[in-house]
Amino acid sequence: MALTDAQLNEIEYQSALAEAQTASHTSANEKQRKADILRQAQAIVFENRRLLTASEASDVTAADVTAVADTLMAYVNG
Repeated sequence: MALTDAQLNEIEYQSALAEAQTASHTSANEKQRKADILRQAQAIVFENRRLLTASEASDVTAADVTAVADTLMAYVNG
């Protein structure tokens, strides 16, 4: 038995909806992963800063954190 046009349209709609939901979840998971890596990078930079002597220490900058985060991201993706 052949499907009606309405049934075919419903199947196409459900398929498109499932693809959109999958893309949305993937995007949300990627954002969460990046946020987790940034938090981990911040913790690493702060711990490294804490371990330095007063004369060796410098202020922690966003560039320091993003550099460590980029390194972590490359390691995770590599």
